[in-house]
Amino acid sequence: MSYKVSVIIPVYGAEKYIERCARSLFGQTLREVEYIFVDDCTTDRSMDVLRRVMADYPQRQPDIRLLRTPKNSGQALARRIGMKAAKGEYMIHCDPDDWVDACYYESLYIRASEAQADICQGAIIYHNVDSSFRRPCQHYSGPGMKAMLEGKYYWSLCMQLVRLSLVERYCIYPFEGINSGEDVNVVMRAYAVADKVTSVEDDTVCYHYDLTNPQSITKSRHSEMLERYFIPNALKLDDFFSAYGNEGREVVLSYKARAKGALLYNRETRDIDRWYSVWPEVTGYYQRHPEIYGKLSRIVPIAAHCHLLLKLYFKYIDLKS
Repeated sequence: MSYKVSVIIPVYGAEKYIERCARSLFGQTLREVEYIFVDDCTTDRSMDVLRRVMADYPQRQPDIRLLRTPKNSGQALARRIGMKAAKGEYMIHCDPDDWVDACYYESLYIRASEAQADICQGAIIYHNVDSSFRRPCQHYSGPGMKAMLEGKYYWSLCMQLVRLSLVERYCIYPFEGINSGEDVNVVMRAYAVADKVTSVEDDTVCYHYDLTNPQSITKSRHSEMLERYFIPNALKLDDFFSAYGNEGREVVLSYKARAKGALLYNRETRDIDRWYSVWPEVTGYYQRHPEIYGKLSRIVPIAAHCHLLLKLYFKYIDLKS
């Protein structure tokens, strides 16, 4: 079969969630889809559960491939293995603790084909224990670099249907060893080389992101993630985007601003001393983008020159709230 979409699913520690994920994938309205599950040497029963679910979808079994990493290596290698095995016209990722609406991939594919786009973006809903939050598409159609400069994109690979030939031509695979933010570096490089990106028009058809999994790597302390993954990621992105001049530098600054932002404005992860010392060049980016950072765009440029003022400001905000 000639596949329209390849879905890549890295699997580790997802025993409690993978049945829901797999059923949502195998129930897709788009027929020409292949599913590539990459077992990152998971130590639980995730793969056993997956095989049991597969038995309920005999019509899908020819379209399912089960791959395995040589040893537990993290999401970057698992995604890379899946991407290199993909055969579809487009590829997209799905995490094993998440799920998708039944027509999600069909909606993305139809829109990408109609627009003759290299990348098509979908909508997402974030689910917490007692609440959910819908993030609609950044409705835009045009060059990928311009979309990044205007903030008209999201970082998640699970929301981005990407033309496989684009990935192969420019070798846009996750950076080795970057196991958090690995999707960011793929999305940013793909947008940089994409002639045209677009989005689906129906924001009610969504990818569902589960925030309740305590094993998720995103639950780790932000300061630890910054040192282990985000700073090395930024160095590699600096190298890649150096060829794009001022536009490239602005795009990487947007990554740095968001990557260290939680050290400042999330009370649970706040570390003002660390925020103050890492990537001081980001200060000007906050100031240039008041539409994104609001009050921070006025406070940060001043506070960046006065460490104590920044601490006092957030102490005041915390007491007030």
